[in-house]
Amino acid sequence: MNTAVLEAEKLIATISIPAQPQVVIDLQLAMASGEPDFSQISAIVAKDVALSAKVIKLINSPFYGLSCPVASISQALSLLGLNNFNNIVLSSAMREVIKVDGELNERFWEHTLLMAQLCEMIALRSRMISVDLAYMVGLFHDCAVPLMLNRFPDYEDIAFPCLGGGKDMIAMEEARYSTNHAVVGYMVAKNWQLPGVVALAI
Repeated sequence: MNTAVLEAEKLIATISIPAQPQVVIDLQLAMASGEPDFSQISAIVAKDVALSAKVIKLINSPFYGLSCPVASISQALSLLGLNNFNNIVLSSAMREVIKVDGELNERFWEHTLLMAQLCEMIALRSRMISVDLAYMVGLFHDCAVPLMLNRFPDYEDIAFPCLGGGKDMIAMEEARYSTNHAVVGYMVAKNWQLPGVVALAI
């Protein structure tokens, strides 16, 4: 294990790493069955009223460009299919537990959803990796930026450049905090029990 990961583990006690929501755990278990039950999956998500509202709001946003509005979780599942529905639930759950304040909020979520869709598109065209795994990588790749911002007051100075930043930004984070948002993002992925390949990609 490299030094950055060891340093990130030391910071776990001081950086608030959000727990995986129970609804996401239940959804993954239901999807893992040999023949997923759509009515059961709809019920799992629908029982979380706040999350359901976020899912429907996201699906009906211009970002997804649906021709007709979606009014219910079951309708969303039928219209989008299991994998797309799961991706949107994961996006909405992430937005519910990873809080972003101020100017960074809209920019962070626009960037996050765009990257998730771009990764999905690349996976579809290359046919070299699971589309769902690619989407997860895009969705979570910068998830630690808000967590770093909440932990370190001066992180605001570099939060915008760190969204999609390259090696120079990683080096700057390492110099200031002895870790970086990619490593902390890895810890979030591990905490959410995402597939190992997704955590390593982050």
